Amino acid sequence: MKDVVLLPNDKEIERAVLGTLLTCNAAFMEVQDVLTEECFYQERYKTIYKAIKRIIDRGDDASILNVPREVQADGIEPYEIAEIASHSIVTKVRQYALILADLNQRRQLWYLSQDLASKSVSDEAIPTIVERLQDGISKVQGELSPTTIDLNDGMQMIYDLVTNNTNGTATVQGTLTGFNYIDKKGGLHPSDLVIIAGESSHGKTSFATSITLNAVFNGSRVAFYSMEMTAQQMMARMTAIRSGVSANHILYNPLSHTELAQTDRAIGEIVNASGNLYIDDRSTSNIDTIISSIRTNKMRNNIDGAVVDYLQILNVNMRNTNKEQAMGDVARRLKNLAKDLGIWIIALSQLNRADGEPNINRLRDSGQIAEAADVVMLVYRPEKNGVARYSAPFDNVDVKDTALIDVAKGRNIGVGKFVCGFKAATTHFYDLQTLPTAVVSNNVKMPF
Repeated sequence: MKDVVLLPNDKEIERAVLGTLLTCNAAFMEVQDVLTEECFYQERYKTIYKAIKRIIDRGDDASILNVPREVQADGIEPYEIAEIASHSIVTKVRQYALILADLNQRRQLWYLSQDLASKSVSDEAIPTIVERLQDGISKVQGELSPTTIDLNDGMQMIYDLVTNNTNGTATVQGTLTGFNYIDKKGGLHPSDLVIIAGESSHGKTSFATSITLNAVFNGSRVAFYSMEMTAQQMMARMTAIRSGVSANHILYNPLSHTELAQTDRAIGEIVNASGNLYIDDRSTSNIDTIISSIRTNKMRNNIDGAVVDYLQILNVNMRNTNKEQAMGDVARRLKNLAKDLGIWIIALSQLNRADGEPNINRLRDSGQIAEAADVVMLVYRPEKNGVARYSAPFDNVDVKDTALIDVAKGRNIGVGKFVCGFKAATTHFYDLQTLPTAVVSNNVKMPF
């Protein structure tokens, strides 16, 4: 005969909390944010709690007269309700409710451990098992966190924000990117999914890398996932940005004394900030593995954000779905992950090729990507396409060594465009204080 496992519970405290709710319905307001039916281990007590909640939700009095009628069909007698009501502890009800919530969390962890033991000897993919376990742990950790605020608290938050903005004492809410157009709107906001899209070779990866490096040097913690570059190649790119020496030269050529000095200085700067950057060097494009790694990086390193390069190359493990549905699902999963962990996630995406400046409708494989995203930024380098001018209002800006960033969707930050600098040799995007003026000859290709 198997041993019966007695999970953490306290029958006396369960009865005391129920007794208090029966004799003082006002006490329900003190515990409703922490107490659920799962907090009661005894099935009969769980039934009684659900009955009390139903009655109160209807606006009626959950008394020792009304509750027995509510649970009569469940075989609970009136004398049981009266006996429970005699154990009222009004002054300690919230303290006791918190104890029940803690015991419930411990039971949930036990259930998770049993599920892990069972799944670990099954044929289910390891990344899927790990993600399910981490989802369960996150749920348990969040059960005691308040999920709602009342109107007064909400309006106080807005009042404080307006006051701080007026007094010039407002703090940046998100991660600084090094690009003033974005940073003056709060930078990269926690819970946001940011899509950076561009045609092939227009620099979407380089733009994301420049943002990552700026964020890291501003003290934020970032995890970077690239399906096309190794950690060594990534670090060579970042060293190139800081040193001015091309990544290919750093990787494959002997350096001059001047280049060596520049590279040594850049490496020293990056090493000093390296504790804020985490690169997953595993050769994987599996979305389940990446999501699992992001969760792990949040728990271990408390990252502020993650970069995934890029969507169309991901293995999404979805059968009987087309590419559009698969990409939409990936985008929604990344958005939900960002919200769940309280981080921002940048996901790169290809744009379909077409003449002229890019637009959000050219996101490859799925319009659902844009729907899931909070922010969509389109990277455009007209010089790459042999186009000599931007369209208005930047038609007088020189396209040489510059790029247009079109914020085509900006939930909470609005839409707009800005021109930044771009050094092709080092794949470095950077902010411009002054826009260079265009000098256009008569024989040029126009974008319009």
